Amino acid sequence: MMATDMLEDAGFTVLEAASADEALEILENRSDIGLLFTDMEMPGSMNGFALAARVAER
Repeated sequence: MMATDMLEDAGFTVLEAASADEALEILENRSDIGLLFTDMEMPGSMNGFALAARVAER
């Protein structure tokens, strides 16, 4: 939450997801996201490393 607050204070729009699956869905439906900041341990079918790898493939 501290990272979210810092990014918002710097003028960025922050989108949060409760799981890697939700994050991937958000990323697939938006073309205006320029940065992925993720936990390594996340609920869902993949962790942060797997999420980052999936995003990098796209």
